[in-house]
Amino acid sequence: MAATLTQTKPTCTNRRPRWPLASLATVAAFAMVLAGCGAPTTQPPGSVGPPPITLPTGSCIDTADHGCISVAEFESRRDQIARAHLADPEYRRQKALERIDAHQAHASLEVVSGSGTRPGEGVTIGIVDSGVDLNHPELVAAQLAETLLQGVPDETRNDPRGFSHGTAVTSIIAAQPNGKDFIGLAWGADFKVFTAPIGGPYPGGYDPTTYDWRQTYRTVLASGVDVVNASYYIVGTFVENYTAAQLRAVLPQLNVVAQEGLAEPAIFVWATGNDHGAPCSPLSDENCVADPSDPTTGSYNATSPNALGGAVARLPELQGHNVVVAALAEDGSIADFSNRCGIAANWCLAAPGSGIIGAYFGPQGTGVARGLQGTSYATPLVTGGLALMKQLFRNQLTNRELVTRLFRTADKRGRYAAAATYGQGALDLGDAVSPIGTPRVTTGNRVDDPGQSVQATRLRLGSPLGDGFSRSAAGLELAAFDELGAPFWFELPGLTELAGTPSALEQLRELMAPPVTTSLLNLAGTTTTTRIARGLELSFTGLSQRPTPGLGAVLSWQPRPFAQDRALRVRLGWLGEEETLLGSKAGGGFGRLSAATLISGFELGLETGGWSLAAAAELGWTVPEYGGGIISDLSGLISTTFSLHASRRLSDHDELILSLSQPPRLEQGLATLRLPVGRSKGGRILHRSGTAELTPSGRQLDLVATWQREELLGGTWRAEAALSSDPGHLDTEPIFSLAAGWQVVF
Repeated sequence: MAATLTQTKPTCTNRRPRWPLASLATVAAFAMVLAGCGAPTTQPPGSVGPPPITLPTGSCIDTADHGCISVAEFESRRDQIARAHLADPEYRRQKALERIDAHQAHASLEVVSGSGTRPGEGVTIGIVDSGVDLNHPELVAAQLAETLLQGVPDETRNDPRGFSHGTAVTSIIAAQPNGKDFIGLAWGADFKVFTAPIGGPYPGGYDPTTYDWRQTYRTVLASGVDVVNASYYIVGTFVENYTAAQLRAVLPQLNVVAQEGLAEPAIFVWATGNDHGAPCSPLSDENCVADPSDPTTGSYNATSPNALGGAVARLPELQGHNVVVAALAEDGSIADFSNRCGIAANWCLAAPGSGIIGAYFGPQGTGVARGLQGTSYATPLVTGGLALMKQLFRNQLTNRELVTRLFRTADKRGRYAAAATYGQGALDLGDAVSPIGTPRVTTGNRVDDPGQSVQATRLRLGSPLGDGFSRSAAGLELAAFDELGAPFWFELPGLTELAGTPSALEQLRELMAPPVTTSLLNLAGTTTTTRIARGLELSFTGLSQRPTPGLGAVLSWQPRPFAQDRALRVRLGWLGEEETLLGSKAGGGFGRLSAATLISGFELGLETGGWSLAAAAELGWTVPEYGGGIISDLSGLISTTFSLHASRRLSDHDELILSLSQPPRLEQGLATLRLPVGRSKGGRILHRSGTAELTPSGRQLDLVATWQREELLGGTWRAEAALSSDPGHLDTEPIFSLAAGWQVVF
């Protein structure tokens, strides 16, 4: 085994109607009610791929152009944009983009960040290569700079050396959307190209005696790059044939690549090499398989990457931020020329490396080269993919985490499960930018702290709160973290549910069995009430909550009438809610809610001119309890309800009832929130504190006219016309409704 590494080559082979003032909602219903007695981490070796990707179907995802949208709408818009990309001739020409699901990644980025988003923007990509044509039509508009290193000459259109490898490699990531020919994967990034002798007439290749590669990598890293593309390899070397000590001795520049001591090392992306099947001499070349017909000739069996990119398998200091890339043929199988992943499988994956389009310049002029193949052209697809991931996750993941995610989300199905050939699998950018598992909302301080599924993170607002919380929380984001700690952002209002207006069936039930009076105790849902007369009109009412555990009670007192036609009743009550707060229920990341409410109120009755008049009002003081979620403080709450009724007998069987009422409404309340809004690269969750005013935007007032006829066909007929302003306590248009029903009791 030779311990000297010599020739370096570029890894390519070149082959070419409304009511006035109100909207109309009509409820028409007829019912017969029959009652018996009354009214009614890092990627482990051997991993087989990510678990099923689960998006929170009821959540709201924060987007730049469309506000907070449901996951279903997000997916619909993403898929629509992805289809548009694939229908664009400029995009479609680079078939490799579809093969790696780049259209899905681009579309996700555009939905989240806006239609004007430049893919890769904010990320700096370094490209160490033979040079670049800065004036090429596909690259002239790119954010692109070139640095000539150690006397390496600039490539020009008249350079007799021929095809510019560096221009082609750069264009796969950087080609601009100009309608000319094709488009790059991360064309919005900043690009820095560093010239180096990677082939052609340069003597010595990677021989450090003729070229200082350590200085090259120092210069590259000092420029502030995030990802470095290294589309070159050392011909005829296979990492399995070298020990760690030998690699450190003959490739001292890898000490610079290791970036030891840096908390955030740049990512290096290397080519495995194009040695498989290349001619060799069995007499002097390792991994050379002799031709049975001529033992003096043979071809390479490239079972592992070359010694340069493959060094990650031997040197622990390179692991986590070095990636080596094999090439796929156009049918998705391993390309016949590509080195396999072999002993570097844990740090290797495959990407399309055949049928590639690249920018061209050379003796034939400037243009586009088609049908390129080589691991050189698979490598920039991975480099550009990492840039997209870094951008979408708002640069909150470390480079090591990006590499782990790249490997975890690679396609490991079918043939790609063969790790010796494909390593971690085939590049899949669609999965790389999607959640792994269900994102979690955690109130801890680190992304790996226990949390609650974002699917279960809901705040169902009780009717007294209307839209108060969701309106105050407009524009606030909440970050949830997937299994690998990647952040995904959801708008807070999208995680809340409004009580809404009653359904037609609920309206009908209330029509046929109206509550005795409007009360905050009605928040308890269906109740059982027992009145016990005591002396001077003193009564006690017991109440049990059926929808959620709780208990309430009312103590009422009616003094002696101060007039024959007038009556007064005062009451004092208490409502205990074990799982709700004025009917609002929290779940998941919102934590838990409960409350105790003190209620005071009165009822006043009056008979005059054949009319029976009644008025009632209540005031509630609520002491909330909370915990285990993003609500860090809740003030005391004040709520009200009132009703006015007027009824008149039209005959022995007919009665007209008019009423004006306000359902229970919150009048004062404030919540303080501690929201996870992102993360640091050290895994610490970043929080934002804010307050949310809980009072709703509107005040519901219900004006109702009811006609009741008794002893009709053995039952009672009721018909009702209702006009509700600000229904649900939302500042919105009124609703008019009609309802009718017939009830028989036996």
